[in-house]
Amino acid sequence: MRVLLAFATLIIVFSSQQSQAQTRIKISGAVIDKESKAPVPYVHIYTSSQQGTTTDESGHFSIIINKGDSLYFSSVGFDKYRLRLNDDDNRSVYHVVIEMDSKTYQLEPVVVHAYMSFGEFKQQVLDLDIPTEKEEFSLRIPKGYQLPPEPGRSDGSSLNPSVTMKGPFSALYDAFGKEAKQKRKLETFRKIEADQKIIESKYNLNVIKRVTQLAEDDAKRFMEWCKFEEDYILRATDYELAVAMLKCLDEFHKVDSIR
Repeated sequence: MRVLLAFATLIIVFSSQQSQAQTRIKISGAVIDKESKAPVPYVHIYTSSQQGTTTDESGHFSIIINKGDSLYFSSVGFDKYRLRLNDDDNRSVYHVVIEMDSKTYQLEPVVVHAYMSFGEFKQQVLDLDIPTEKEEFSLRIPKGYQLPPEPGRSDGSSLNPSVTMKGPFSALYDAFGKEAKQKRKLETFRKIEADQKIIESKYNLNVIKRVTQLAEDDAKRFMEWCKFEEDYILRATDYELAVAMLKCLDEFHKVDSIR
């Protein structure tokens, strides 16, 4: 009889411990900005036992966790938040409002330069310092070797036993180096200038007015709003460019209607 009673007590204790270990708690609520009180969407929510979810567009969430778990809230621009329930609280459903503190990021300073004019860009191209390698040829006379007398010298003395001579590349560089560099700069500038003329002829106010049928003021705003890469304008045919402008026009009208 005593053995049966002890066995029954053991079963009751084990069942109680197992029930407590499997206690599940439902937590639902909303996450808001502590300062502005605005909802914070898409916050990552996870537990110490690797369960997780996210808030919806309105900052609401719902999750079921094990009793004793901690709940963590993480989002870009906010400090991480930890929620720990009271172990003595036996409720199985909680509704909470989580207020997250904004996080301040220290960024490195950024230097912004104004876009240079075409004339300034041209001058910078002309001022480019293009390095050119110089080649030198060094002639070494073996020690004790006597060169024949230099023509026209009465004393019969020999030349310097160590002579350094410039190679043919160095001579050419001295004669044409500066001129060659200027020529390369000029060719670079001419190529840029020619490309710029092509771009201006293919994408200008008159072309935009003709393709989009916009009034002049609207066409000017469209030209500022719809910017194409210069490489694309150079490579595209007139037809391809017109199609791209019409696609851009649809987006332009949508933005205008929102305004």
